[in-house]
Amino acid sequence: MQKLPDQEAQARLSLVFETFLQCRSASKVVDVFKAHHLLLPRRDRFGDLVWKAPRVAAVLSILKHPAYAGAFTYGRTRTLRREASQVRPAITRLPQEQWRVCIPDVYPPYISWTRISRFRRCSKTITPSMTGTKPAASHGLAKPSCTDSSTAGNAATRWSCSIRGHPLPL
Repeated sequence: MQKLPDQEAQARLSLVFETFLQCRSASKVVDVFKAHHLLLPRRDRFGDLVWKAPRVAAVLSILKHPAYAGAFTYGRTRTLRREASQVRPAITRLPQEQWRVCIPDVYPPYISWTRISRFRRCSKTITPSMTGTKPAASHGLAKPSCTDSSTAGNAATRWSCSIRGHPLPL
């Protein structure tokens, strides 16, 4: 695997990581992308590059995938056969310690291995729920919000993170 040859796709993936580092929330990354009408590069079922509207699940997938930190991995999931009456087998994600193969620094990274490992640990407690509730609040974790701080005479919109007020790189 190499970085996508499409420079725009590389820049957009880098922007996902930069925005997340500023806001610390996958849903806020989606909000920023939607506010600026930005699409995410994804692969379709044939492996072709397609541009899709951002979703929290897609952003989390990018943030947690070890290939974006330059690592080759194998055996991140386990397939459990169910009873014969059930159509699909159960696929479970394994903790990093149980992956069969994990070789860092194989591909050019978008982000450091340390950071993506931190994203993976944090995302276990900050995952979107199907009920629409905010699970971070139930775990005592604060989710900062990004705010639109455009000024009256200025046509440009400046997005900043409410943690420290850092501007988002757009």
